[in-house]
Amino acid sequence: MIYKAGETITFVAFYTADGIAKTGLTDVTAHIYKIGSQDEPITASVTEVGAGLYYCIFTPQEDGAYVCVFSTSDSTVDQKDLASIAFRGIAGVNESDKILL
Repeated sequence: MIYKAGETITFVAFYTADGIAKTGLTDVTAHIYKIGSQDEPITASVTEVGAGLYYCIFTPQEDGAYVCVFSTSDSTVDQKDLASIAFRGIAGVNESDKILL
């Protein structure tokens, strides 16, 4: 998906341990890559929503396709590195205080 410069993108990951939602991870990082670029990934801060869901919000400075990989060093999770899903900003919806479970 091509995103426009200045358009908010929210990337989401779901962590599990033994197949059950993993909460309380404190060392999750997000690395955002621009497809087709040789630049180093951009590191974004990650917030826990709850129920195993973690997210970061990214606003690109250039038009392009972006992907995100969430990583943790926690040894109890089923998978330490997760490619994320993303959704486009919707007016009044994807501010972090509006994310609901």
